[in-house]
Parts: sequence; structure tokens; C-alpha cells
Amino acid sequence: MTLLLTKADRDFLKSLGISSEPTFSETRLALAQRIAKHPAPAQVSVSPDSARLELVRLALTRLLAALDAEESSPTQNPTLEFLKANGLLLNRANYLAVGHLGNLPKELDAEAEAELRDTFEDQE
Repeated sequence: MTLLLTKADRDFLKSLGISSEPTFSETRLALAQRIAKHPAPAQVSVSPDSARLELVRLALTRLLAALDAEESSPTQNPTLEFLKANGLLLNRANYLAVGHLGNLPKELDAEAEAELRDTFEDQE
């Protein structure tokens, strides 16, 4: 049972020498009620699909920027340059993920397999 005292009741008890301060639970309840009136700041919900699309867009933007910054020659590989520029591990999985923008093919053609073997021959 909760007993709420009015201001006049508290003043009367105080004049008799009895403490009328709110208890810890009363103070905590009042604080919780004040906090509940205000929305929490910066609550943002992000769906995984939209976050994934944003990361792909960012990767593509950086890849295109890298291509614009340097002229492509036949010996340069823009996907490898992107991996190096962003500090990603140079391995087959990362190469395929960036090169195909996350949509990995089920099977690669013979030319792509040969290129991958040449590029990552020391890691196999």
C-alpha cells in the first residue's frame, strides 16, 4: 500500500520531528515517470536489407572513384586496387564479393577461373 502525503501533511510531520522525505522507491518511480514522458534520443531502426544496399552503393562509389582517379591500363585490376585501397584481405572470397557486388555467381566460366588462379595462385 502506497501512502501519498500532501504538502500540508509533510509540513505537520516535519514540525513533529518526523522525516517525511520520499523513500528511494518513490523517488525512483517519480524519475521513471518523468523519463517516460520524453522519447529516447536518436532511436533509429535500420533494416538489414537497406544497410546492405547502402554498403554496396558505397563500395561501388569508391570503386568508380578509384577508376576515375587513375587511368586503367591492361595490367591494372580495379577490383584488386579497391581491395588494397580499403585495407581488405586479398583473397578469392573478397575478390568475388567486391567484383560481383555481393551477388556471387553459382559457377564461374573458364576464363574467370583462370584469372582467379593466376591472381591468387600463392594462396591455394
